[in-house]
Amino acid sequence: MHISRYYALVVTDIENWGGRPGAIQARMQVALRLILERAMACAGIENAGVRSTSRGDGLIIALPAEVSKELITAGFVKTLNRELRTYDDECPPEEVMRLRIALHAGDVHDGGTEWAGEAVVTACRLVDSDVLRRVLNAADTAVLALIVSAYWYDAVLRAGWADPTDYDRVRPGLKDYAGDAWIRVPGKSHPPGLLPSDTATAPPPPAPAAASVCAAPHGVSFVNNGTHTGDNVAGDKHVGWADGGTFR
Repeated sequence: MHISRYYALVVTDIENWGGRPGAIQARMQVALRLILERAMACAGIENAGVRSTSRGDGLIIALPAEVSKELITAGFVKTLNRELRTYDDECPPEEVMRLRIALHAGDVHDGGTEWAGEAVVTACRLVDSDVLRRVLNAADTAVLALIVSAYWYDAVLRAGWADPTDYDRVRPGLKDYAGDAWIRVPGKSHPPGLLPSDTATAPPPPAPAAASVCAAPHGVSFVNNGTHTGDNVAGDKHVGWADGGTFR
């Protein structure tokens, strides 16, 4: 039976993953798990209920609703940035790690070993976006670049639960995601590498057609209300959780 559960999603992606030898990729996968575990522990996030799965060049982490988005946005990102710098200072040059991070949240359909849901699709699209790749590439002294969805920004940053300073609004222009997103690079007042097209404001959606009044016999009027059709959302993305339900 499939059960819908609400999770905060942290999706990570290692920059320049594909060009590294398999043995190095394997060591970096292990290192990434340890870095994320330490960052969560230092931020005060308990491991219980945290799920994770590999996406090859990164991890998808699902945190239960009990973990506050404020803690993830501020404390976890701060400790992750610190843990990455420590790792990069100590690892061999060929294993230096820089991350793209996406934050989103929503209902995920829990089918045991198979997971699906729009929230997973959105988070993975955001972390793979061209604009985030470009920003991290331009931020040559940074170890991570963060993108948050419009839903996350409204719930956490716009609402004042976390500091919105240093975030720039962008239009990722992604399939199945027509909204805005916000990007931040820790240590930078503005994310570098943005193009004018990245920050252009999209035109507002068309307004519903105005009601029209049609003449009828004997002075009776009929109101014909206009209709508005929104965008369709593409199908679910399925993710297998290899570890059977625990982060480790």
